[in-house]
Amino acid sequence: MTKVLYPGSFDPITKGHMNIIEQASELFDEVIIAVMQNPSKKMGLFTLEERLEIIKELYQKMDNIKVIVASGAAVDVALFNNCSAIIRGLRSLSDYDYEVQLQQINKDISDNKVNTICLFADKEYQFISSSMVKEVFKLGKDISKYVAPSVRDRLLGHRIYGNEITSKSKQSDKIIDMHTHTNYSDGDLSPQELIRLAINKNIGTLAITDHDTIEGIKKVNRMDNLILDSGIEIVNGIELSAKVDKGLMHILGYGIDLYNEELNKKMIDLRDNSINSVLSVMEQIKRDYGIRFNYDDIKELVNANHNLGRPDLAKLCIKYGYASTVSEAFDKYLVDAYNKTRQNGKGLKYQECLELITNCGGIPVLAHPKSLKLSEKEFLILLKDMINGGLKGIEVYHSSHSKEEMDYYHKIANKYDLLISGGSDFHGKSVKPDIELGTGKNNNIKIKELSLLDKLHNR
Repeated sequence: MTKVLYPGSFDPITKGHMNIIEQASELFDEVIIAVMQNPSKKMGLFTLEERLEIIKELYQKMDNIKVIVASGAAVDVALFNNCSAIIRGLRSLSDYDYEVQLQQINKDISDNKVNTICLFADKEYQFISSSMVKEVFKLGKDISKYVAPSVRDRLLGHRIYGNEITSKSKQSDKIIDMHTHTNYSDGDLSPQELIRLAINKNIGTLAITDHDTIEGIKKVNRMDNLILDSGIEIVNGIELSAKVDKGLMHILGYGIDLYNEELNKKMIDLRDNSINSVLSVMEQIKRDYGIRFNYDDIKELVNANHNLGRPDLAKLCIKYGYASTVSEAFDKYLVDAYNKTRQNGKGLKYQECLELITNCGGIPVLAHPKSLKLSEKEFLILLKDMINGGLKGIEVYHSSHSKEEMDYYHKIANKYDLLISGGSDFHGKSVKPDIELGTGKNNNIKIKELSLLDKLHNR
């Protein structure tokens, strides 16, 4: 069976690409279309998730075509997927010299296991490129000759270029929330419910930053009519828990590549760690306070489809009558139990968190620095070390920060040239009932602009 790889950014996929794919599908047993992710590139027409969905829809009825997401060197992707060759599309003879060089490099670094096969697009498609389509579309001209109807329709409804002016005017009176949680970690709402609530609360930019998991943000379909019609911007995010001796250290990652291999492998480890950590705390409260849960509840907890945390144990404490609220369960049992077991955990060091976020194309930001519970001297020593390790920003605006603390962290951000971020840290009514999406605690935040968001838009 002959398998070949056809890699590209496909932003957007054009009729030229499709012509090459159709030729390859007739010549080979299986064609793997690899939608390549390059975190260093600026945002284009479509997100990675959108490109993947578009191409899958185009070829859903062709059995010998498979669509994947990949990053890194195309030759490594080919080897991993057992492909004997990489397909390259040629628009003219001027492309040939470059392709000859690339072919030799691919053969060399793959020990002659991967060849390069060049296919010429049919004459009527040879002038079409993704960059040309982008320019024509930005000028407001018809692109029907260059892309499939489904791609054209998506572009016409897409706000990044097609509705750019309208979007900017709509966004001007909206607020920003760069710190939220769904029920894939310890929040109450599904990603879709969270987005719907954000739209109702006049939020124009929303980051989903679940604890130690990206499963929630992966479920977001940016081509959903709810998102397109409202113009809301959804930012890929995560909140990693770092292992420290006292206090709590969380590091937010923004603009991450959700399909980065290193990140996804680490998510599996963190899922296992969350189970072990919760079980350790459970054993501790049993020893210290005689708190016991039945086997079925423990089994259901361990098999839950979200990353576990102390809020899960707090809810069980409420169910069994040991506490009446989540905060009471924390105050009476869980804080003390966690402090006794935290040294036994296998969490990430903050250096590892910073490296992981950076390696998957993200921007690392220190979350709610107040929770570190450090003196000013200790905080500044730590901050400088984190900056040397790759920290790029600090969460100035947060529901737990007083106005004086926000002013202080704002000065720190300016002094150390850190990006400024902020968000409510919204979870929902059961975990943090006093925190509202977008406006925090007692309306203590109302964010209209952030240097972090400017950085994400301009990179």
